[in-house]
Amino acid sequence: MTRSWSRAAHPCIALAVLAALAAPRAANAGDDGARVSLVWRTPEGGDCPSRDEVIEQVQRLVGPAPTREQAPVRASAEVHRDADGRFRVELVTWMGSSQGVRVIEERSCRAMAEATVVILAWMIDPEAMAAREGATGAGPRAPGPPPPPRAPDAASASPVPVPAPPRQRSAVDPGDRITLTARLAAAGDLGTLPGASLGVGAHVALGHRRVRLGLHGALWPGRSTAIASGPEGTPVGGSFALAVVGVEGCGEPAALPVALCGGLELDHLTGTGLGVRFPASASATWLSFSAGLDARFAIVGPLGAAAHAALLIPTRRERFGIDDVGLVHRPSAVAGRASLGLELSF
Repeated sequence: MTRSWSRAAHPCIALAVLAALAAPRAANAGDDGARVSLVWRTPEGGDCPSRDEVIEQVQRLVGPAPTREQAPVRASAEVHRDADGRFRVELVTWMGSSQGVRVIEERSCRAMAEATVVILAWMIDPEAMAAREGATGAGPRAPGPPPPPRAPDAASASPVPVPAPPRQRSAVDPGDRITLTARLAAAGDLGTLPGASLGVGAHVALGHRRVRLGLHGALWPGRSTAIASGPEGTPVGGSFALAVVGVEGCGEPAALPVALCGGLELDHLTGTGLGVRFPASASATWLSFSAGLDARFAIVGPLGAAAHAALLIPTRRERFGIDDVGLVHRPSAVAGRASLGLELSF
């Protein structure tokens, strides 16, 4: 699991960032001269600070004037919210001809923004940040990993490397975790059974980034239909039950809030005659192809809600009938499925 390096920063730096969050904003808080330029994109409803707030926090940490001259810092931050409610920022920075990429994860958008502020502040003026720590009397900062090498600058024979904050992670870090999800849902069927039917389903899946592979099963215990009346007015027809198991893969495009899914499903339909003197039972099993949409919504912590809708095309359409009465039921050429339930992420 990716952890934000901001927790390893000195406590006084963290207090300074929190103080900047609580302090009133200046009229021109987003203007830090040519020292930093930031593109800040955040999801809606995440209680994320604005771009101007982030730049204002950086300016409060480094002060109005640099301790030495260096190239201005440019940064682009894309903030995403995972299905389990965690926030993830991909921070790309440029200083002169050098480029860096960092990934930060936190449970709140503001905590993730604080880590971003500290990164930018160390890049803009590492000497001012070191002096801020030294002024508190807390001693020297714990050493971090060595900074990435900078490309040679044609205007300077000995370029100064950019200090890197502790415990930063790169975008190619293998810390992107594989998630396990388990879902229990109410399931509906239209087309496989006679008429709309309600059942129960379960689903487990493994996911990595925007791709998931899962197994699911569902049960519809009984659905009756009548095609005639007996001598005493009793309905004559059949009672049907459906059980399914399947495998499904889903991919979530970056431009859509839902995942596109496709898979295979094994359907087993059982029918029993009703209203006849000697009722008999019959069953049929076939393979179906499915295509649909899947959406997940975070509620609190690892708990979320999930909705799924799909169309199925069966490879067989078995006929169920009663001798001397006629055809009772035959599954449709295209069936619809939908489910709504709760999901846990691990």
